[in-house]
Amino acid sequence: MSLVPQHINKSGYSNQEIDKIGNTLIYLTNNITGLTKTQALKYLYLLDEFSIKKFGIPFIGLKYEVWQYGPVAQDIFLELTEEQPKMLKDYIYIELERFQHYQYLYLKTKKSFIDDEFTDSDIEILEFVTTKYKNLNATELSDLTHAKNSLWHNIALEQNLLEAFRTNRKRASNFIIDFSIILDEEKKEIYNSYNDNIEINRHYSNV
Repeated sequence: MSLVPQHINKSGYSNQEIDKIGNTLIYLTNNITGLTKTQALKYLYLLDEFSIKKFGIPFIGLKYEVWQYGPVAQDIFLELTEEQPKMLKDYIYIELERFQHYQYLYLKTKKSFIDDEFTDSDIEILEFVTTKYKNLNATELSDLTHAKNSLWHNIALEQNLLEAFRTNRKRASNFIIDFSIILDEEKKEIYNSYNDNIEINRHYSNV
């Protein structure tokens, strides 16, 4: 599989990226009992973080903003809020369940998992993260991704967001998680090169 997407969809993601996101969510739904929207968002972040830490290359390469309850890929958040996703409509749908004053969004699959867009390293990361965290609920996953000294925590601290988040005066921000700060020089070079190639390819694909 090429590291650089070749055709850009109107959503801003390449068809390869959409296929990988969709099949990742299918895999997670098949392997995590009762996968909710919140859990899915946290797993996507953990997959990228673990892959970048180990290989210097993102699992998918989503951009994560610093929100109140942890890092969130905003576009995927919006996609999973709708009962009938648009970008991922061929892969999943959302089932809404209400209980008392709460509502829960559960992911359901439309097709079987296909690993065409996954490298051996991807499968390794996918299996590792799923096995390691499959018993954590949404709250526990949220706590994990915005724990003290995490990337989220350090950026929120630097940007004076912690108090605003704690007191509910702010729910989200536009600050992006910078994974490069946790990498050694060799992996940082790999990571930056990957991102440069993605941006260049997207630019010329949309000209």
